[in-house]
Amino acid sequence: MPRNTRRHSRYIPLEDPPESLDNLQPAQPGIEARYEPFQQAGAQDFQRAPDSSYDTANEYGGAGELHDLPETTQYAQPKVEISDANDKLPLWKAVKKYPRVVAYCFAVTTSILGWGYASVLISSVNNVDEFLHHFGEEMDGEWQIPGMWQSVWMSFDAVGGALGSAAGGWIQDRLGRKRSMIIGGVWSAVGVVIVFASDTPASVNGRRGMFLVGRMLEGFAVGIMKTTAMAYVSENAPTALRGSAMALFPTFTLVGQVLGTAVIMGVRAINLDNNYRIAFSTEWLFSILAVVLGIFLPESPSHLVRKNQTRKALESARKLYAPHVSPEKELDRIVASVRKEAEKAYKPGYLECFRGVNGRRTWIIVFTNVLPALFGLDLLSQASYFLLTIGMPSQMGLLFQLLGIALAIVANAASVWLLSRIGRRTATIPSLAAATLLWTAMGVAGFFSGTGMQYVTAVSMIAVILVCGLGAWPAGFAIMGETSALSLRAKSQAIGGISSHLTSIVVNFVLPLLYSRDGANLGSKTGFVYTALCAVAVVTSWLFIPEMKGRSALEIDHMFAIGLPARSFKAWRGDVALPV
Repeated sequence: MPRNTRRHSRYIPLEDPPESLDNLQPAQPGIEARYEPFQQAGAQDFQRAPDSSYDTANEYGGAGELHDLPETTQYAQPKVEISDANDKLPLWKAVKKYPRVVAYCFAVTTSILGWGYASVLISSVNNVDEFLHHFGEEMDGEWQIPGMWQSVWMSFDAVGGALGSAAGGWIQDRLGRKRSMIIGGVWSAVGVVIVFASDTPASVNGRRGMFLVGRMLEGFAVGIMKTTAMAYVSENAPTALRGSAMALFPTFTLVGQVLGTAVIMGVRAINLDNNYRIAFSTEWLFSILAVVLGIFLPESPSHLVRKNQTRKALESARKLYAPHVSPEKELDRIVASVRKEAEKAYKPGYLECFRGVNGRRTWIIVFTNVLPALFGLDLLSQASYFLLTIGMPSQMGLLFQLLGIALAIVANAASVWLLSRIGRRTATIPSLAAATLLWTAMGVAGFFSGTGMQYVTAVSMIAVILVCGLGAWPAGFAIMGETSALSLRAKSQAIGGISSHLTSIVVNFVLPLLYSRDGANLGSKTGFVYTALCAVAVVTSWLFIPEMKGRSALEIDHMFAIGLPARSFKAWRGDVALPV
């Protein structure tokens, strides 16, 4: 039997094959006619024989002999609904409708714990006296990390993240999401080994350099895992859950930061010369978690469809969407999206992300990835050290950071529900406007001194993370997950990750030089810098961010294709022509 045909016991030849598949009628009332692939040369069309027991699973090889479909195969179009009632389900009903995909998406987002954990560890470890004695130097009677080295560490961590994001996009398209997650976990473990042993060189600059290399490798691993997790969730989360699922990313980032801050506080109480090694060793747990996730997750069906592995795609769809939703129906919609994009002759490379209508979509993803840097997340993640530089005791600074993170987790948890009720623009723009005012209040406090100034600064920072944790931060992740074309999703998420890390390189290099005592020594006046950045973010969001809540991938593709202005997305109603 030829590879691109299947057994025809359930099909009968048409006596007079039609000139066009558009005119074919169902073989039996009430049953949709679906058509098998046919050979391009000398093809024989087949119409399904009347059989009320027919199951659409057979279309993908649910029983009997199975074959993968080659790229040259032509397909007749099954009936595909671009949206249905499930796309509009309330949050809790959608969770009950899709229990398995919710569990898998939740599991994938736990890989982000390591990202938050590592980000706070590199800044908060500067509050551990033993670490300062091994890696710092004495300034004005106090041990501190020089501002230049602090900047270099934070920046090269982001350099690693940018390189990892680029590699992650390439790895995902070639090896799949599962293997990409495993590779990220392995690289993470290697980076932790180097960080753990970084205090062994004799010279202080040797120790600092080795710590830098280890942090860069860990950043590389985080870049791979982050882009992989985001692509996986954005591809597989149902329309009704997509925004809420993507909102879990900042939630788990913050949970990781809480864990990191708590570990640092615990390590400070341990009287050992190299007690900070305990904190570094705990990072191996997140490396192991990533490898385990990669082993047990079902592969993303959309990746398998693009690789023409339809049998495996259906198997993954069954693991993700059964038992309350038809896996075959979900796979039909994925196949329709892939076909629609194939009509545009997309080549899944990085350059394609910037061509034509994809360029607009990519720049939206870039902006939303830069958004956390604009509302001040980099400074907020360094809160304990920043508060130390304005005179607050280190233990009090750690407590404020922990309180801020805890409140932000509550806000992010609330945003999971909120994003199922309100639009992305509604969540983003007001929260950025509020952050603009809060940063201004902190900047004004910088003109004063004493305990009052310190507390106003700390409260302002907590309020910013609370407001943005409820709105702009999780909404930005939802926008990232909705904007890109399906066939370019891995590459688009990689570009977004690269832009995020490149921004962090600049911000993390400049920030310590702005607020540290051996730099510009702005202190709380740094708030004015973020006043300006947040104001820019408000205007840009209003002009360019479209409303995509409740839209299927096919609808979003069409709205971008016809060039709808960002502020017209919400009101658009129309039909989408499906590929034949």
